[in-house]
Amino acid sequence: MFKEDRELVAAVKVGDNVEVMRLGEEGASPDAKNSIGEPAVYLAACKGRAGAVSALVRLGADLDATDGIGTTALMEAAYWGKVECVRALLAGGADRTFRATGDTARGKTALEIAEKKYSGKTEVAALLRSPAEQAAFEQAALDGQLHDAARNGDAATLGHASGRQWGGLSLPAGSLALAPSA
Repeated sequence: MFKEDRELVAAVKVGDNVEVMRLGEEGASPDAKNSIGEPAVYLAACKGRAGAVSALVRLGADLDATDGIGTTALMEAAYWGKVECVRALLAGGADRTFRATGDTARGKTALEIAEKKYSGKTEVAALLRSPAEQAAFEQAALDGQLHDAARNGDAATLGHASGRQWGGLSLPAGSLALAPSA
């Protein structure tokens, strides 16, 4: 590894975005790796260094480069819940459909990794879903809420849902009402 590449990796680790850009513009490889084969962009994502990720994107780093166990920067950012890194990687063109090749997460996408590790990290998962997947996810959640409300006679929730979609059907405002109980 060249001296400049080692310096770029060191700058990424501490989040010195100005130094990352300077080194890259002076010839350091944006695809530099540390001594165990982890790409600079992967390290930036793991450490939550969104500015360094953005700098590496501007320098032309391979955003889908894998570490020694077959995972990408996007997968690591998703695993650790690094929202801003996920945003920067997606904006830079990282492949959200790439599947891990190593034993740790073999065959999983960044979304599948995020959902397994951090089921409460809905913002990361929402970023990783395609717009159609996110719409279906939100529709399923609404359908579940409305089903529960109808089963439990929750008129307030049903009234709040008027004017929204339920199971693919449009519910005009004021159209939901519960029959009086006998």
